[in-house]
Amino acid sequence: MKLDGFIEAMLLGISELKESQKKTDEQMRRTDAKFDRIGKQLANLGLVKEDVRRYAEKAGLYVMTQTDEGGAALLNRDDFEPKEFS
Repeated sequence: MKLDGFIEAMLLGISELKESQKKTDEQMRRTDAKFDRIGKQLANLGLVKEDVRRYAEKAGLYVMTQTDEGGAALLNRDDFEPKEFS
């Protein structure tokens, strides 16, 4: 009986983790889309030149800019893969 309860609890936990991961993935997708929109808006304002952003991304560099609140925002695209330097 104790083993059955443990298995049920474990399966319930796995189910909850899967649901949590779905929510996390969706939030990440929305956040990435928001960063992409912000980057395009900043480029349209001339604050970050689009060609500079593309060059940096192709070089494997993160592209950051300052926000209105004094923080920083990443402007890299969804499919960006940073380069590892050794």
